[in-house]
Amino acid sequence: MNFTKTIEKLTPEKVFLFLFLSFGGLLVFITPPFQAPDEPAHFYRAYQLSSFTIIGQKHLNQAGGYIPQNIVIMTNELIGEVPPPPRYRVSIYTILHYLHRRSDLRKVEFVDFRNTVLLSPIVYLPQCFGILIAKVLHLPPLWLVYFGRFFNMLAFIAIVFFSIRIVPVFKWGMVLLALMPMTISLATSLSADSINIAVCFLIIAYLMHFALVTDKKIVKSDIILLSLLTFILGLCKVTYILLPLLFFVIPIKIFPSRVFYIKSILILFISSISGFLCWSLLMKDIYVPLGEFINPQNQIAYIWNHPLMFFSIFIDSILNFGIVHSFVGYLCWLEKPLPYTIVILYILSIASCAIFEKNVQYSLGIIQKVILAFIWLLFTLGISVTLYLSWNDVGFPYIHGLSGRYFIPFAPLILFLFLNRKLQFENTDRILKIWIPFFLVITLSITVWLVFDGHYILYYH
Repeated sequence: MNFTKTIEKLTPEKVFLFLFLSFGGLLVFITPPFQAPDEPAHFYRAYQLSSFTIIGQKHLNQAGGYIPQNIVIMTNELIGEVPPPPRYRVSIYTILHYLHRRSDLRKVEFVDFRNTVLLSPIVYLPQCFGILIAKVLHLPPLWLVYFGRFFNMLAFIAIVFFSIRIVPVFKWGMVLLALMPMTISLATSLSADSINIAVCFLIIAYLMHFALVTDKKIVKSDIILLSLLTFILGLCKVTYILLPLLFFVIPIKIFPSRVFYIKSILILFISSISGFLCWSLLMKDIYVPLGEFINPQNQIAYIWNHPLMFFSIFIDSILNFGIVHSFVGYLCWLEKPLPYTIVILYILSIASCAIFEKNVQYSLGIIQKVILAFIWLLFTLGISVTLYLSWNDVGFPYIHGLSGRYFIPFAPLILFLFLNRKLQFENTDRILKIWIPFFLVITLSITVWLVFDGHYILYYH
């Protein structure tokens, strides 16, 4: 009887909040410093912004900024090299040493972090806040990393919690996506992807709320909030400016008039594109290619002149299980994969939520689902092209750097493609309330163990 009452009280929001605070809090401190994708570069950019240097510097053929020399020494000692070599482990005593070691931060040197110096301050606000608090408290430099991670996690939790609350359906599916090992490992690091994912989840939840809950009219305050969110979205990444296309899924009947509907569309697209253009213009003078043979202009020409060849490259790069595996969980520097069994069960659990989650009230028409599918395909192509331009030599036969984690921000769209009121079974909600928390506890426990077991040595090193 008590078990039944406990199950009935479980809500997706509460499960998300409890599990993320529990396991996310562990990962913030258990994951060794700088053992997340590009975390040293994210740290340097967040530190630069916390010093109120908004625009980075260009020095010779490098782009980055001036960082205290002792912080650079600490970073290099803790990570070894970027990325760290396979089976690289750090001594707990080395970390404890730096947690107590105060350093003189007055002497600086130029550091090249060209892959993050171009990113907008908006995606580093939580990390900067944490770093500033650590600075005010005069803590040793390594604490800046942990404070930045912790506040990055709190920001992610707050935004996604609200997203789960306002989305009318697929709340359990959103919980699974937000607590995926890949997602939680990014959100508990200094990565800018944390805010990218959270903002996309919020906008999708907000727009799909209007698309499905059609008994309430959209008012000016809703458009003002959405325009602010889409402007922020434009500051995040260029491919995210496609997300306002989701506005076309919203029925015209919930707008006061057709004129208001057209104006709203224009405002959202202008806001999104303005955010992207404003930041791009500020950054254009410090752009440095990521590699010697990388040339975006020549790469565009290659795609234009060889469209079938690029399409073949695109298909070959997308259609491999590595994309799915890195979507669910490649931990740390993407060198610690989750067991295949967990990955398959995770995908099946998400699919089960999409197909069988109880829904007797909401529906989407064929045209609305076609729009959703089009947005997803456009986003997939946009991510692939962007990576091909910025990370690959001209004409490279594979999209190097394409990872499943780049598809997490738009992943909730897939859920809505399966929205239906026909496949309804008794006790579906009860089964999901039991299975999902249980499965997540097991999966996240394995995640924590893999991170700890794969990165530490318990003696002096």
